[in-house]
Amino acid sequence: YEPANFEVKTTLGQPFYQMGQKLDISLSANFFYGAPVRRGKVNWSVHRRKTKYSFKKYPGFAFVDEHSWYDDSSVEDYVTESEGKTDSDGQARLKLALPRKSPRDYRYLIKATVSDDTNQRISARTSVAVARSPIYLGIKTGNWMIQAKRPKTFHIVAVSPDQKQIAAKAHLRVYREENNCAWEKTGRTGTYRCSKRDVELLNRKIDIPANGQSTATITPKINGKYWIEVTSKKRGVSSKSAYWLWVWGGKGGSFKLNESLRFDLMADKKSYKPGDTARILLKTPIDRPTALVTIERRGVLSKRVIKLKPNQKTIAVPIKDDYAPNVYLSVALFKGRTSDGQRGFPLLAVGMTELSVSTGRKRLKVSVVPEQTDYRPGSPVNATISVTDYQGKGVAAELAVAAADEGVLSLIGFSTPNPLSSFYAVWPLGIVTATQYDRLRQPVAPGTERPITGGDEDDGGG
Repeated sequence: YEPANFEVKTTLGQPFYQMGQKLDISLSANFFYGAPVRRGKVNWSVHRRKTKYSFKKYPGFAFVDEHSWYDDSSVEDYVTESEGKTDSDGQARLKLALPRKSPRDYRYLIKATVSDDTNQRISARTSVAVARSPIYLGIKTGNWMIQAKRPKTFHIVAVSPDQKQIAAKAHLRVYREENNCAWEKTGRTGTYRCSKRDVELLNRKIDIPANGQSTATITPKINGKYWIEVTSKKRGVSSKSAYWLWVWGGKGGSFKLNESLRFDLMADKKSYKPGDTARILLKTPIDRPTALVTIERRGVLSKRVIKLKPNQKTIAVPIKDDYAPNVYLSVALFKGRTSDGQRGFPLLAVGMTELSVSTGRKRLKVSVVPEQTDYRPGSPVNATISVTDYQGKGVAAELAVAAADEGVLSLIGFSTPNPLSSFYAVWPLGIVTATQYDRLRQPVAPGTERPITGGDEDDGGG
């Protein structure tokens, strides 16, 4: 092990950049005794990673086009490498012209490595966000699942990359995504071919104020997936945000038809509290099935069988206290034969989703109140310790009491451990769901040759 003789620090020319600007990073290399590292060799390397530009001042607003967004932020793209020397003050600088246009936001990752006369190499790293556009459009819906026939108002803001609201002229479009599916027979079997079309609810120009929000209201009547799209343009650069809503409790609605045994479940919240009722959307075209609803974790915590009504695409799940920190909801749908032929086969589909449940009710508040604020070395310390639950009521508890020198603890960066995360760590799913029903539901009609699905060579054995 060789101790470091000098340190390297990097400084960004500005806190963020926009496409078309010039990236500016400076570094300083100095020995620990104060002298600069003169004429040191500098190796620069620059990579970039796709990201979503963050606007923390506007919680609840989505500043992204959900049509095209997918999380590939773990993939780094190579940008460039270069070499240089530190000057007589131990300084060096990198300037890099950014592309004029880009469909995505990026975080640029810069690494600078300095070598001194003894060939010791010390590196410093920094990163900076690069905005794709001078204007960002935010959409706030409040919830991604809404009930049909009830007015829903959403809000729109325009923001610059430095988190300031700006005025903008934009175009608003709201539409329902409708799937039209037809059965196509292929040999002994068949499949569904689906196409999509947009059913518009709103299509108009809007003015977004510099110090406020533009609003719009819709009252959807049909179940399904709805899109809110807002587009604008500034300094020749287009900006678009698109966010979706799911509507339940109305008429009809269309989901893609397929032969898969799986379908998606969508919860109306990211997390629940004990006593809440989760509203779960069943994203399936199967109508009026019988549903087996189970709550699972290491075992099956509860089960019930319900018969869904016509056009019913949601179920309610009461959240119990012992569901914290998480459970898994499984819904198996069954429906008998609806007609002759392959298209009338009995139906089976299974969906599953994880439900996160707050552990706030499990947290105990511990307070320690000494009899006096100052003590002399060697004097006894008397203190009152109280333990209360989430409602502030006193509870019986077992306690571990320790006393330590705060100065010693500060040397190791000690922080009081939180046992809640250990006692209530997220549970993995301990249940496996399997069935032979898909094979049993497709008997071969009399006089029809059964297709070979297994075996060795041509003998059909297995």
